[in-house]
Amino acid sequence: MSIHQLFLKSYGGASVTGGTITTNGSYTVHTFTSSGSLIVAGTDLPAVQYLVVAGGGSGGSENSGGGGGGGVLSSVPGRPGGGPTGAVDPTVPMTAGTYSITVGAGGNLMSTNPPPAAAQGIDGDDSTLAYNGGTVTATGGGGGGYASATHVGPGPGADDGRDGGSGGGGGAPVPSPPGGGDGGSGVSNQGYPGYQGRPTSPGQPQPNYPGGGGGGAAEAGKTNPQGAPYSSSGGDGILNDIDGNSYYYGGGGGGR
Repeated sequence: MSIHQLFLKSYGGASVTGGTITTNGSYTVHTFTSSGSLIVAGTDLPAVQYLVVAGGGSGGSENSGGGGGGGVLSSVPGRPGGGPTGAVDPTVPMTAGTYSITVGAGGNLMSTNPPPAAAQGIDGDDSTLAYNGGTVTATGGGGGGYASATHVGPGPGADDGRDGGSGGGGGAPVPSPPGGGDGGSGVSNQGYPGYQGRPTSPGQPQPNYPGGGGGGAAEAGKTNPQGAPYSSSGGDGILNDIDGNSYYYGGGGGGR
């Protein structure tokens, strides 16, 4: 899910409109699941808390890596955004005015007609939040790599997962060269990398070489051990309860 949630402390004289409005204790929460505007009138808001989640990437075609989860940024105390830094971002100020909200869509490889037989996944779109003096940008998740007869490396190739908020998983090697496509990188304060596509080990039945799982906001993508089911798990999303509900955001897609 790509989403914006703004956690506004109640200030006397302030009037704020935009999104779906709920309350959490003494705070008002404005939730956007599509792009729009936040309009602030009356008293300035010196410290707006937010959760911003970008669109996730799609998996590639064939024996593909999973798409990376959309990047997650959070300024909610005790609830960091994604990635290994564990960072809680600073709150932002909003004076009276209109602020643009962009909610990024997820990548969709299958939107083409006919779908491509062999292609990397499509990156998710960025989500942005304008504020007084700047913009908060969560980076779309990276698309997954696709199965390739030869590993393309070093350097990016179509079998590699793409970089993003969280990285896409690498595609599987077909047939089995020394390694599959590399997982894409994540943004350090938004998400984790994808996992490499898994080669088939000697003595294992063919085909048994899934693409790697896409990275998530809370952990890197994964792959099952040799002999396990023909799939890989995406990395977990990260918990945030900005609106009073405990949900996980920015999970990565599984490889196949």
